[in-house]
Amino acid sequence: MPKHIFINSHDLDTSMIGAQLTGGKGRFADIEGTCFGYKFDFTQLDRNEMPESIREKITDDWLDAHNLVKFNLSEESASDLDLSAITEEDCEILNAMPEGTYFWHTRHVLEMFKHIDKLDAHIVQLVSRGYEPYFKTILNYQIFEKGVDECSGSIKDLLYEIHTNITNTDRCAMGIAEHQLPVLLCDYETMFDAERFRLKIASPLGIEVNVNRNKKILADYLEENLGSISHASDEEILAVDWSSKYPHKWDSIISPIIKMEMKRAYVSDKKFFTEADNTNQRTVENYTAYVNRDWIDELLHQMKDNYYDTDFDDLIDTMLYADKKIELKKFLEDPN
Repeated sequence: MPKHIFINSHDLDTSMIGAQLTGGKGRFADIEGTCFGYKFDFTQLDRNEMPESIREKITDDWLDAHNLVKFNLSEESASDLDLSAITEEDCEILNAMPEGTYFWHTRHVLEMFKHIDKLDAHIVQLVSRGYEPYFKTILNYQIFEKGVDECSGSIKDLLYEIHTNITNTDRCAMGIAEHQLPVLLCDYETMFDAERFRLKIASPLGIEVNVNRNKKILADYLEENLGSISHASDEEILAVDWSSKYPHKWDSIISPIIKMEMKRAYVSDKKFFTEADNTNQRTVENYTAYVNRDWIDELLHQMKDNYYDTDFDDLIDTMLYADKKIELKKFLEDPN
């Protein structure tokens, strides 16, 4: 019987979970709009390797992106989260796949896993704890990979969108834990520590990983995705011909301030990687809470000042980290 691993978050990048579970055997794809930023995608599945009984039932999204998220809901049905669920028919297809371990992207909602008991399946659930030093990766992923649409009209709108993704990811983690589904919780400290990841995520899944290889994968990812502390001047930004560098990405950003600062981050990254004497590298180690190295840090701390909820954070600690029993049903249904 095939094993299925559901890697779950609410619009946060989980690619380094997948990269470590597979030893980087997949595709490293550029995030357009960043200088050298990239994400990891799983190797495309081959339709012809699937049994004939399910070959034509599998969607291209399953094969190409390992994506079980259902985006084709109508506006009328979008509020009915049960319609996002992995159905019994989906389970029949998943169970009919050849023996092996399969990795799938899923999105946020507890309702998605209503038939998980019909599968040999486990959930790896991202939790936001410890995300702060990696905030630039979250910002880039939101703006350039997920897309900003109307949320780029102001800094307030952008921060609200990112904060919503973070809290909804944690809310789903609490719901999954409360319902005692087969879940492993992976916070940012675990996701970016190869040895911790092996102990807390890979080993419980029965997956052997090469820690040294994963250390290199993580180091490369962080170097290129964190890049540089923003230090480019306005003059250096204005000297760039932006019409030849992902113009559709810049055109999607409405706020002039956000657009200028994201361009500053791009130019700063390029300067860091091309100037031999440039010492402006952004690292996890040189992050200090509420010390602003640049605009990106200011953005993070502004978000925490405006939206940080001590009670919600205490609930996360109690439910997910203290291993205490607590009644969360009322809170999850009506957080206000």
